[in-house]
Amino acid sequence: MRMPDSPVQYELLGLVRVSRPGQQLIPGPPMQTALLAALLLRTGTWVERADLIRSLWGDVPPSGAHGLVATYAARLRKILEPDRPRRTAPRLLLSRGAAYGLQAAPDDADLWRFHRALTQARRTRDTHPAAARSAYRCALAEWHGHVPLLAVPGPLALVERHRLTGMRLSAQLELAELDVQLGAPGEAAEALEALGAENPHHERLYGLWMLALYREGRTAEALAVYQRIRRSLVRDLGVDPGPILTTLQSRILHAAPALGSSRAVPGHGWQRSTAEISGPQLPTPTADHRRE
Repeated sequence: MRMPDSPVQYELLGLVRVSRPGQQLIPGPPMQTALLAALLLRTGTWVERADLIRSLWGDVPPSGAHGLVATYAARLRKILEPDRPRRTAPRLLLSRGAAYGLQAAPDDADLWRFHRALTQARRTRDTHPAAARSAYRCALAEWHGHVPLLAVPGPLALVERHRLTGMRLSAQLELAELDVQLGAPGEAAEALEALGAENPHHERLYGLWMLALYREGRTAEALAVYQRIRRSLVRDLGVDPGPILTTLQSRILHAAPALGSSRAVPGHGWQRSTAEISGPQLPTPTADHRRE
């Protein structure tokens, strides 16, 4: 199927925003925006109305949920294609029986661009770290806010907000690892300081921060970072830092030569670091919806 001549652009990594060339579109009230987000998260597939209802309202939908979905879809069609003549088939938000599908190209949403760049970065980080570093930066540049799907209601948005926030944090930590490995510990330390305030119990993050500061010649600050997370863990969770973090502190105290090696960069294996939320792979947007 030929893609529309003027594709709509979608932003999900922050406030949900929709635009056409030279024109910002208003996706509508919160539940209507939630329907658009649910379809974007499943682009390339037909989504049954019952699944959309669960995505928007969970197991206790309002009595008129079926009609509301149809109304939201009709309104979204007018927003996405304001110039479409009456009684002509829509080209973007399609329907087939009781199912809906959104027609979009792979570059039409910041979420898909983020995912593609992140996949490329992870694929090349061991063989071409400088190229991977650039790809991580491209991926993170797609975000225009700290919270994805901001203010979008519904259980699906809640789950995806949590998952995508975890993906972003993982990408930020992986970029910091490369910054340290490639001789830019100052950049890593600056980024990790901001992340540390938001994630006070994340041992992998704090280990990277300690090492970045140590590589910068800021040993006292690196040791202070260890004490900071130790206080947080003891106060909030009743536990001490895990063995990897305590070993790193000991090596910093003794100026261990191994800390100058790229192999010293903390990676995976932290025993009590915040779990990374991988979730299912994002669907690849395709152009295979067919109006029946």
